Amino acid sequence: MFLDTLSVAPFFGYHYLVTVVFGTRDSIGQLLLTGHDSTGRTHPILITSSEEQLRAGMPHSKVVILERRFANIKSIDVVYVKKRGFLFGLGRVLDEITLTSITVENIQANNKFAFCLGGLRFPDRVSVTTTLRTASGTC
Repeated sequence: MFLDTLSVAPFFGYHYLVTVVFGTRDSIGQLLLTGHDSTGRTHPILITSSEEQLRAGMPHSKVVILERRFANIKSIDVVYVKKRGFLFGLGRVLDEITLTSITVENIQANNKFAFCLGGLRFPDRVSVTTTLRTASGTC
């Protein structure tokens, strides 16, 4: 049982574990995902904050709560927003990131949707739709 709920009524929500594996270079920035199925889409889901380190090759997992059950996620929109500021342009903040994979798991139903991206590039502030889903749920 989970204690997280939605912020508005009805407060019940569906719990999903979202795991993102970053590509070959570190950066700092925000990552937003929007999932799509045949009946609609999720709200933009904040996976990392604007201050967060995005470590190359490392998985980043977050439990998110959605207002409805998504039975068959077909695609995901990804938006990367790099950290802005005077000193942050020097070195570790990239104009784009690469992602190896995105996995979305419905915790209550124990089903998984895996998007194997193999280093797909995501430029700063550009929404990119991924449809490279595997049938097995793993990459």
